[in-house]
Amino acid sequence: MNIVIQHHPETRCFLAQPQPGLHCRLDYERHGEQLIITHTGVPAQLRGQGLAGQLVEAAVRWLAPVPLQLVPGCSYVRHWLASHPRWQRLLTPAAAQRVLNEWFGVPGSVEDGQIQPKWFKKDAAFDASLRERFGEPVERALRGELREWDHTPWGALARLLLLDQFTRNIHRDTPKAFAGDALALPLSLDLLPRVQGMTVLERWFIAMPLEHAEDLSMQQRSVQWFETLAEEDERLKDALDYARRHREVIERFGRFPHRNRILGRESTAQEIDFLKQPGSGF
Repeated sequence: MNIVIQHHPETRCFLAQPQPGLHCRLDYERHGEQLIITHTGVPAQLRGQGLAGQLVEAAVRWLAPVPLQLVPGCSYVRHWLASHPRWQRLLTPAAAQRVLNEWFGVPGSVEDGQIQPKWFKKDAAFDASLRERFGEPVERALRGELREWDHTPWGALARLLLLDQFTRNIHRDTPKAFAGDALALPLSLDLLPRVQGMTVLERWFIAMPLEHAEDLSMQQRSVQWFETLAEEDERLKDALDYARRHREVIERFGRFPHRNRILGRESTAQEIDFLKQPGSGF
């Protein structure tokens, strides 16, 4: 049974009346950037028809773009989240969700689950926008802060994005573009066993610090990870190709020659020849 659900922010509830005299209700409290669902109720005559789940989905679709951190204060919401992992990232702090929403799109939006052109495109305007909106949390992450986000895999992924991706945009073509790598790699390794319920695109970026590492063993793990992802989702075949190309460079040089100029490293004659080839800088 599909029901019409109305949100009543003045009384902090979601209401539906599937039949005359029978009301379904979800109540919540809001404290700062947290939303606590305190009660979900469906009349006994209407139970077993998925109505409580519709109430919860209406609530999470409303709070996702705000965003707010969801706190499941009733057992039904905890049970619902266990069977709807796509919404579990709402359990992370709102600040972490803003990072995830920027990179992957708001859960339930048209961007959600789609590969974003902005991920690997050089765009000065996008870099400047990230710098303005996320420069402060990037600096905090670089100082080793925000570890409280790691309570959930999605929160840890948000911190990893700040260290491994946002740094490369905000500090493009400067040594600081790689300043988060030393923190991102162990975070990636810690996250790899915790990916149950995460999307293939989220798992893609969990593995990116392996691909960025100037270490052959990490490159081997990167390729293995992307082989698994590409088998699951053919959209990641190009990502697998890039992982293999990164591994080949580390096998050959032990480092990424295109970083030498930025990091003040002297290039060898072989590296100079390599850098003349198209695509050598990824």
